[in-house]
Amino acid sequence: LSAVSENTKPAPASIGGSGSDTAASVPAKGIEAEIKVMQTGLQEKKAILDQEVAQHQISQAQKFQSLQDWTDDTYGTEKQLLEKELALYASGTTAYAGVKAKLLELDAKYALDSTKIQGDAIKAQQKNYQDMFNAVQTAFNGQLRGLLAGTTSWKNAFKAILGDLIIAFIQA
Repeated sequence: LSAVSENTKPAPASIGGSGSDTAASVPAKGIEAEIKVMQTGLQEKKAILDQEVAQHQISQAQKFQSLQDWTDDTYGTEKQLLEKELALYASGTTAYAGVKAKLLELDAKYALDSTKIQGDAIKAQQKNYQDMFNAVQTAFNGQLRGLLAGTTSWKNAFKAILGDLIIAFIQA
């Protein structure tokens, strides 16, 4: 038994703490494992949403809303788990301070992730508008050249512009 205890390193949660920290390290490890599983699930959800957008099963707006909802749910659950872990330790212990630091880190990560999701959603929306206006500009510019050169009438130019726009919207 003494050979096993000499080769076994203490869990990080029990370093510098009281005896209750060591007893709490097993449930704490379970909580940390749950958090890692949730974080992996969030990464998988992002990949699935990207595939659904690429396959035109959902829109970019739906992707970002779903991603924000999933991020909100993950944050709430992780916060509850960390608060549960915090309750395992006595106030003032190293392990207690470590979990408090994890809570602060989680809050900062959530704020950063939410801001990134919103920024990405705005960029995607801007790209959609830019693509639409590029199609209008291209259709108009092509016919304007014909009008200025005198090779096209107004009637034929606007027919061609409308046809080009319809084709551009169908392709988008």
